[in-house]
Amino acid sequence: MTLVRRVLNGPAWGMAAGGLVAAGGKEGRKAAIRAASCYGVCALAVNVVLRPLLGRRLPVERGLAGCDVSFAAGAAQEMPAAAVPLAALALVGHVVELRGRDRRHCLSVLAADVVGVAVAQGSNLIWPSKMAAISGPGSTPRPGVVRHPGV
Repeated sequence: MTLVRRVLNGPAWGMAAGGLVAAGGKEGRKAAIRAASCYGVCALAVNVVLRPLLGRRLPVERGLAGCDVSFAAGAAQEMPAAAVPLAALALVGHVVELRGRDRRHCLSVLAADVVGVAVAQGSNLIWPSKMAAISGPGSTPRPGVVRHPGV
């Protein structure tokens, strides 16, 4: 199991970023940059801020499932077509991470997931994504429906 998790930690997400760049052109490059940035910020937030506050340690052979979620959510903001395959890859990481673990560990993984999603959504404050522009203020809620100011 440790070998699977080690592969999912770095190489799989590096290959996913490379696949986004190769398959997506300019949109794929933006998705890969946002995803990698979200992964890094989530890792810093969880490992430098939350873990010391909560007194939790991360064994060397383990990864951080919240970063997987952050990567997938960040990439999906720029390239929605990548959402399902990246979410599936993150799910595999979660299954490996949670297999045979206690309830407390499951709660910490869930908390890391929340941080991962928050980091991905928060990245829109610094760098508005394609999806934020589509669904932001003043956008049309459904095709054919026009929103009027003050209504």
